[in-house]
Amino acid sequence: LDNHVEINARGEELMSYHLSDINAIKHMQSNLVEIRIIAEGENVVQRRLAASLGCKIQENVKNKLEVLDQWREELGLTWRNVGFMGSENTDTPCVKAAGMSACPDDAHEDVQLVSHFISKYKGGQGALREFSEQVLKVNKMSTYKGRVDKTTAYAK
Repeated sequence: LDNHVEINARGEELMSYHLSDINAIKHMQSNLVEIRIIAEGENVVQRRLAASLGCKIQENVKNKLEVLDQWREELGLTWRNVGFMGSENTDTPCVKAAGMSACPDDAHEDVQLVSHFISKYKGGQGALREFSEQVLKVNKMSTYKGRVDKTTAYAK
């Protein structure tokens, strides 16, 4: 989601996302990469999007690192095998802990300072697609240009 929220006349929140980011999630999943979402707030749009993509989501999270660590343990991963993309300063501990981390171009400065990769795109506008390509290349997996293997990553 691109962090842009509009409210219509009925008081409903409208959010948007870039289809290339959605396609990136699907492509990662086709390479057996587990995608999970950690959200500070609660929103029906993000829940529906996660459900449509088959992604586990945890909302209203105060301590993202705690959730990420629980998921890491649940999946039997080392921190080296965890990927994380974040944009807010509250994502900084997760970005620091992950073996491969990224942020969009418009991420908080604290996050940019500790990210392994900074996308040239803003959040919700192709940054996740660009990060997914990096994850697939580093792990010698099938990129949109072609390869194969498997790992696990988390997206925010």
